[in-house]
Amino acid sequence: MAVSTVSQAKTGLIPGKTKLKIATVLLSGTYTTGGEAITAKELGFRRLVSVVPIQNVSNATEATPVGAAEFVLESSGTKGKLKLLNSKTAAELANGITVATVKYQLLCLGY
Repeated sequence: MAVSTVSQAKTGLIPGKTKLKIATVLLSGTYTTGGEAITAKELGFRRLVSVVPIQNVSNATEATPVGAAEFVLESSGTKGKLKLLNSKTAAELANGITVATVKYQLLCLGY
């Protein structure tokens, strides 16, 4: 599975060096158990403080039961994994499920 950042929008100023952005990511290919690796650089940051999936923007096929998602950030802050959850079972999406054209908006805090 590959990820590409479709857009990034600054949503305001936060005191200090921390930035707030909403990034839209477009997934392609098939899902890999454990989640899709996304780097801070792909989201426009050097380090991430927090990433919250806020909206499933597009899911073009009903065969892909993508509902919610979670972002697991590594302690270094330089990367994390976007884990997709099955909307019917609330479990992580099964390995090999097609996720082409699934888009997610991520609320990102970092510097």
